[in-house]
Amino acid sequence: MARLPTITLKINKKELKLEDSKVKQLFKSTVRPFSSSSGGYIPMAQEYNNHNVFVIVMDKKNGK
Repeated sequence: MARLPTITLKINKKELKLEDSKVKQLFKSTVRPFSSSSGGYIPMAQEYNNHNVFVIVMDKKNGK
């Protein structure tokens, strides 16, 4: 059986392997305070307000 292509995200010495076929979108954004009109919400500490972030959107676990 062939191995699925993977993406390896490496920060310092930590590695996170992601199956390429499960990545739906990758985008860069800025951490902003929560507002009810902001759409999706990713909890982040307030100390990261106005910092740039990269978000990897993946398929739901087990297709759910």
